[in-house]
Amino acid sequence: MARRSKIRTRLPSNVLESNIRAALVDEINDETAVDNVLMALRNWKHGSYTIHTPEALPDQLRPNDAGDQYAHYAQTHELVCKEALSIGTSVRNDNLDGDDPSIQEVRALQYIHGLSRCFLREHLSEDGPFTLHRGVGGVAFADVGRQLIDDEGPLIEVNEKAALANFSPSKDVAKSFRGLILSLSVSPDAIAVAADQLFKCTDEHGDITNRHAEVRVVTDCYRESASLDDLRLPSNTKAHDFLQNPHTDNLEDHRFMASLLNRWFNQYDSSDDRPIPQTTTGFDRIEEWHTQYQNLLETRQREALEQENFELADRLSERLTIVDGLTKTADTVRDEQEI
Repeated sequence: MARRSKIRTRLPSNVLESNIRAALVDEINDETAVDNVLMALRNWKHGSYTIHTPEALPDQLRPNDAGDQYAHYAQTHELVCKEALSIGTSVRNDNLDGDDPSIQEVRALQYIHGLSRCFLREHLSEDGPFTLHRGVGGVAFADVGRQLIDDEGPLIEVNEKAALANFSPSKDVAKSFRGLILSLSVSPDAIAVAADQLFKCTDEHGDITNRHAEVRVVTDCYRESASLDDLRLPSNTKAHDFLQNPHTDNLEDHRFMASLLNRWFNQYDSSDDRPIPQTTTGFDRIEEWHTQYQNLLETRQREALEQENFELADRLSERLTIVDGLTKTADTVRDEQEI
């Protein structure tokens, strides 16, 4: 658990990066240490792409000097956060070596931590806790999907492989990741830094423009306490409720689940994660969902044809083909596991 920063500071009236750097240099009296911390902090998000394998990197960050540099900054940032905030989780990219922080760099991070909490208290909640959201959709969360489908709740173990994770006060940011949304209420002690807000938050008049940007949360604070009730579809439907009773005529909820399942099914073969699903219960839930979705699509297709809306009927036919493919994939996985 991150400890409360000992540094007490008021939020500058116009929070700009130059102001923060000047304040840090004045506080720490070490320009090199301050610049090292700020450089690693800025590049942490880029380095987070390397949490898995080199193949998961975007083209512009594939293994080369630039990719290694971003990964180096990511690990360096987490190392200084671990030391400054007493974080127990391992840093990402264990095969790379970030720079061990100096005492001055630790002090600089603690100062930024204090500013971050001050900003969030001022603009989100005076007393805390804060409600924050995280998109759950990619390779990193395939195992969350397996736990959800196999009904292993009520708690979900989020196997974050890093000391920090990005959350946002805005659900719209979480939705942009095209996955389930993990919404948590976290205490101020869970916040490591709010870098996006501090460095890109004001216009020329000093008005706040970026209060919904992402904040970096200590994974120790939530990764073993997230529950099924915290996972929702973009429509705000609880994911667990949807899978327990997929008898809904919300076509977009069904379409979203089909897309998510397709991504998860296609990922497990190339990772060390366990396949989705793993239990008879999980396969039965997918089969029940498939039946309901197929019936809904067929009903909507008949209605479209009756109204001579042939374009819509064709789109619904394409969705039926996708659902049929998902069912065959699930059957293949079941045969391979011999459940």
